[in-house]
Amino acid sequence: MRVVSADPDAAALMGININHPISFTFAIGSTLFVVCLGEPLLPFVIMKLLPNP
Repeated sequence: MRVVSADPDAAALMGININHPISFTFAIGSTLFVVCLGEPLLPFVIMKLLPNP
């Protein structure tokens, strides 16, 4: 990730796929967001979706 962000042209010349580290970092960040912030909010979402008894 550091090489791609510092000099993408040099990374491409060394044979590093430029899009792979960016996509991988985005996937990790999205997963961490869902686990850390999505899980505590899940009961509130379920309460909104279920009808009141």
